[in-house]
Amino acid sequence: MNFAKNTGSLGCVWPIAALILLLAGLPAWASDTLVMGDDSSTLEDPDDDFSIEYVASLTEQWRGNDRDYFNQSHSSSAFWLHLRVDSRITQNRYWYLEVDNPILDRIEVYYPDDDGSFARKITGDTLPYASRDTNDHTFFFKLEAVPGISDYYIKIMDRGGFFFRVKAHTADGYVASRKKELPVYWFYFGLMAVMIFYNFFLYISTRERSYLFFLIFVGNFLLFEFAYSGFAYQYLWPKSTWWANQSIMISANFFLVFFPLFFMAYLNTREYFPRIHRWTLATSLLPGLAASIYSIGGRYAITANVILVLAMYNLIFYSGVIIHLVFVRKIRQAAYLLASMVAFIVMIPFTLLFEFDLVSYSFLAKWSTEIGSAMAVVLMSLGVADKVNEIKDN
Repeated sequence: MNFAKNTGSLGCVWPIAALILLLAGLPAWASDTLVMGDDSSTLEDPDDDFSIEYVASLTEQWRGNDRDYFNQSHSSSAFWLHLRVDSRITQNRYWYLEVDNPILDRIEVYYPDDDGSFARKITGDTLPYASRDTNDHTFFFKLEAVPGISDYYIKIMDRGGFFFRVKAHTADGYVASRKKELPVYWFYFGLMAVMIFYNFFLYISTRERSYLFFLIFVGNFLLFEFAYSGFAYQYLWPKSTWWANQSIMISANFFLVFFPLFFMAYLNTREYFPRIHRWTLATSLLPGLAASIYSIGGRYAITANVILVLAMYNLIFYSGVIIHLVFVRKIRQAAYLLASMVAFIVMIPFTLLFEFDLVSYSFLAKWSTEIGSAMAVVLMSLGVADKVNEIKDN
């Protein structure tokens, strides 16, 4: 039996299964969860020096928020949120305040104290993981609800800007939200891990370099998503605040290294397309390698801008080359790359447009990266298997 050939055909099931399960697992908010935001107010703190007493005394400076999310993607200021909660319970009980962006640098929650002042809880990914109220990949604050109207203030600081939603959960709502959201993440991570092991065993059996560079590329993508969604800080390095922040930028930069390596090995550009090979080395791989080295100790803002510029160039470059190979040179393997790029390109703008505050929060804004990357990885894996099959047939 031709193992590589049969595994390639079985892989055709994965794109459909991945998409269906990801969509089916997406959370629908229960009655025990309330998305807060459109009845709140925001205040900019340009120098990050406002005290809670000063903030609580202000009235006219607050700006009303007319949507159920917050987006300040291009500001280095701190921001305050004012939430007024009308609790109609007859006795004290606990509730959970969620800020659903797991990579915010610092979050301070001020809540009513017994003496009429404000108590504070502070956490963020620049503080040890042990500073969190709950063992979760994102930020939950366990608060005591008291009867009547209470004022809550949230201070957010992040060097790269931020976007998030604030949700209020009862104890049951908190548990239900975890049961609905976490399986989606773990299915996605599991799918990526399966692709890594699948290609590792194929590399061991065939010694085809495409499998090696592809599993490294997917492994880097998995690390990025694991870090960006907060799970790496929770499970891998809960005491390393520096690495919790840097791992996101470093893994993002290494996309610009591992994809060119996979691209050149997959299409064997050195032998069949020497001009494309030299151009890929000079304008994609080497700049990506330099950016990756700089990201280890470089400034965050510069690193982010370099990633954006190189990513845009690579998108244009590889799109042009792959389209040329598919429609002019009639290279079948390039068609798999084209299909994977289309799957990713179609999905990723939803996240980017939301981060730049050009569209409202939506299901696709939250999950498009996971859906697009899962489809792209499966299609590329099928392409590598098809290449090996063609080599064996010839």
